[in-house]
Amino acid sequence: AVDHVADNAEAPGYTIDSSGRSTANFAAANGEPIENKGAMTLNLTTTEGHPIKSRFQVCEVSRPLWSVGKICDAGCTVTFDSCGVRIKHQATGKDLCLFERRRGLYVASLLLSKPTVSQAPSEKSRPGFRRQD
Repeated sequence: AVDHVADNAEAPGYTIDSSGRSTANFAAANGEPIENKGAMTLNLTTTEGHPIKSRFQVCEVSRPLWSVGKICDAGCTVTFDSCGVRIKHQATGKDLCLFERRRGLYVASLLLSKPTVSQAPSEKSRPGFRRQD
């Protein structure tokens, strides 16, 4: 993924910021266009207990995807092996998140926190993602 992307059915209560929309739509692996509906900043916690604020472009995708390039640009090292992925913060040397390899995909389980007041929908905003508990 060239950007962090998630479907608008993943996090209820979060506001989709249409001004945060990247300049272009995305393309699926088959070349079909995927509309970019805006952006959303999610409050996540890793299974290791690390809070992460992550901004996702809102698109109709089958599962949330993090961009490895953007993770690296944020000061982290991403290491892949046959069992999983390790994301390490370069400045502190601490592991931030681990992904398991499941049927060829690297998957992490993250906790989605309730949105803060500033992230909650206003009368002018569209509703955000559906929460998965």
